[in-house]
Amino acid sequence: MKRTLALVVLVIFSTVAWAQSVQDDLRKIVEFRRMPPSFQKDTLLIGTQINLATTYTRLQKLDSVRYWLWESEKMLSKTKWQRGWGFFYRARGQYYVFNLKKDSSVADFIKSIAIWEKEKNWRQVGIASARLGNALLMDLQFDRSLFYLNQALKTFEEHNDYFSQANTLNYMSNVYRSMNNYTKALEIHRRVMQLVGKYKLSPDLIQYKHVATSYLFNNMLDSGRYYFAKEGIDIDKNPEKINDNFTYNRLTEFFDGAGMPEKVVKIANLSLQLAEKNKSVAYARTAHEMLHKSYQNLKNYEQALYHY
Repeated sequence: MKRTLALVVLVIFSTVAWAQSVQDDLRKIVEFRRMPPSFQKDTLLIGTQINLATTYTRLQKLDSVRYWLWESEKMLSKTKWQRGWGFFYRARGQYYVFNLKKDSSVADFIKSIAIWEKEKNWRQVGIASARLGNALLMDLQFDRSLFYLNQALKTFEEHNDYFSQANTLNYMSNVYRSMNNYTKALEIHRRVMQLVGKYKLSPDLIQYKHVATSYLFNNMLDSGRYYFAKEGIDIDKNPEKINDNFTYNRLTEFFDGAGMPEKVVKIANLSLQLAEKNKSVAYARTAHEMLHKSYQNLKNYEQALYHY
């Protein structure tokens, strides 16, 4: 119980920390704008604005992301700061992922990688490669996705960057789960948990909801429920606490495969509500598809047609 409470507090703390980061960056921007014109002023402003856009992406406030990226691009066009473009393309690539602009996101990540390779900044190359791998997953290009994720993982392993290894492995687990290879996904989840324990990394790196779904699809129902419980979730009594579209999608697939359309409808509706709240076209579409299929199975053709 204490462990579950600690994780809930940690998740809440992450959201609070991001909100605080927004306020800190907005304050810095006001301060930097008061500085006399100089190259240093421009780089400080651009870097802070891009960081602010990245934080807004995590908070899924995409209108704010678009605004601060636009402000940064205007300044970069007048400032010869190549590294700034490296940060910019990576941030905009992530924004395009959320907007379902797959080709644009891939193009921006490739530009970012090229800049950081020229700068010989291995860590930024690795981060951009991992983000590119995730973008290719959104387009269901599994082989290309794993290629870039493995490249990133190799880079982080060579430099003993355990935190980035765990992040990249989490991306890889998403690929394998999307391929329905839940055996491999579970193996990778266990590698993340091992890294967190061995190197005393943030427990937030362990995505217990994703670990739980991987156990479910490996027919280890008790283990699945156990890991959901680590985040205070009972998938029968309070599935709304999941609050994560990717996990909702995996659960609808699980219940669909188990021949339980009523469960699919319940979970898919939660997913749809969250997707519409966050203005996520990709997740909304998936929720509508599952609702269409399940209402057909329930012979509720009026609702099936609506979601179609």
